[in-house]
Order: sequence, then C-alpha cells, then structure tokens
Amino acid sequence: MASIAWIGLGNMGSPMARNLLPSTDALTVYNRTASKAEIFVKNNPGAKMVERVEDIDSDIVFTSLATDEAVLQIFGKLECLSGKTVVDTSTILPDTVEQLSQIAKEKGGKFVHCPVMGAVAAADQAQLIALLAGVDKCCRQKIKKLLVPSVARLCIDLGDEVTKSSMLKLCGNFMILGIVELLGEGFTLAEKCGVDKNDLYQVYTEMFPAPSFKNYGAVIKDGSHGTVLGINVKNGLKDAKHIRELAERSGAGIPTIDLAIRNLNCANDKGKGEEDWSALVHGIKVLSNLE
Repeated sequence: MASIAWIGLGNMGSPMARNLLPSTDALTVYNRTASKAEIFVKNNPGAKMVERVEDIDSDIVFTSLATDEAVLQIFGKLECLSGKTVVDTSTILPDTVEQLSQIAKEKGGKFVHCPVMGAVAAADQAQLIALLAGVDKCCRQKIKKLLVPSVARLCIDLGDEVTKSSMLKLCGNFMILGIVELLGEGFTLAEKCGVDKNDLYQVYTEMFPAPSFKNYGAVIKDGSHGTVLGINVKNGLKDAKHIRELAERSGAGIPTIDLAIRNLNCANDKGKGEEDWSALVHGIKVLSNLE
C-alpha cells in the first residue's frame, strides 16, 4: 500500500482523511492548528502527525485547505515530492491550480486537482462526488481507484486539462449557492405575507426532493445556521467571489452571484462568519425590514 499524507483537517478534510485509513499502512496528518491533528490521531489509531510540512515524505500527499493563499503556502513548503503525487482537494481559482501544478512539476512530483461536491454528512459517509483533473492519465486512474469507494461514491475524470476541475467545482457551488439564495428569499416572502414556513417547506421538498432543498430548507426554516452543513459564511464568501471572478473572465452574466455576495457580506458583518452560509438569509431579512 502507498503511504498517504493529509494536510488540512477541517470540516471536510478530517472525515476524508479518516476514510482513507483502511487504504494505507501509513497515514500522516498535518494541520496548522496542531490540536486538531492531535485529536485526529487520538481518535484514529494508525495515523500519526507531523509538526512541520517539510517533514512529510509520503507517496501521495493530499491537501484540503480553505484559501488559495494557504494552499500555495503549503506547496511552497513541501520538500520531498520527487516521484510523489500531490492531490489538492481545495476550492480554488483555475489560476491557482495552474500554479500548484507548476510547483509540483518543478519539485519532481505529479499533480492532480480533485475538489469534491458534497456536504460534511456526505464526507462522513463517503458519498462525495470527486472532480478529477491532471496531466498524467495513469496518475488520475490511481487516485480514482484510491478515492472510490473509500471517500467518494463517484469520481468524474475530466482529463488532462488541470483547470477543468476547478471550473466545474465553482459552477457546482454556484448552483448550490443559488438554491440557498432562492430558499432564503422564498422563506422571507412567506414570513412577510403570512404563509406558514412549515407549509412552504413541505411544498419545496415535495416538488424538489434533492438534498440541497431538504437540508438547507430545514436550516433556513428553523434558523439553525450554527450547524455548518458544508461551508461557513466566511469561506462561502471566498467561494462566491471566486465564482464571480470566473464569470467575469468568461463573459458570463450571472446576477444571482451579486445578490448572494451582498447577503453573505451582510451576514458576515452581523457576526455570522462561522455559521453555515445559509445565514445569508439575514441579508435578505434586512432588505425586507425583518431585522
């Protein structure tokens, strides 16, 4: 079995790393906040932690980080990449993906970009959808075999154009964010005109029985934004700005993203940055004189 390292033990990274344990004899983890790595190792026998990125020397290195800057910083610190494979699962800009690919190449390694679609519950249950792109076909096949079914229920191979996975991930996140925005507006309209929110939730989930409508609809209906389903307001705002940048560069007119960014900013300004990004409904309520 190949040795594996996992860098970044956040809401998504931790369950993904845990699900890889049966696929390796040696799982090494690193997290900037060392206490998270300590807890992970304590709860997952067989894993070990390192205190410095520079000490990682595994056959396959995964990264799962919140920002483009964080991923670039980590790649700059990785030293033992000759003959190794680096797989980044972060939601980042296509330009950043190209930079990571170049860094890995200069250090003698192979690079795969593989962001995932799915919330924390899907990560826990190994039901994610992996979006795979990388120059080396054999490398992509190796990572696909490693991820399915241990981490993901499906892996979509997007070929050798390494930025395709980033663009598809941002398009996918835009759809989810658009659903959250629509749900927020719908429940706000119901509140303003006196429609029972439970009745509206039943209509939505009967007509659109998809996880995004069911899960985010329930959170917005109940106001339970403190439990993060997949991404918090702060990181969601980063993703939303990435989506807008991709749209601007591509010449796509998607006005919904501007509404979502406005409402995410409002939620963030109200101290909701660590809550689920469905807390953007606070921005809609402010517009509607409900807050």
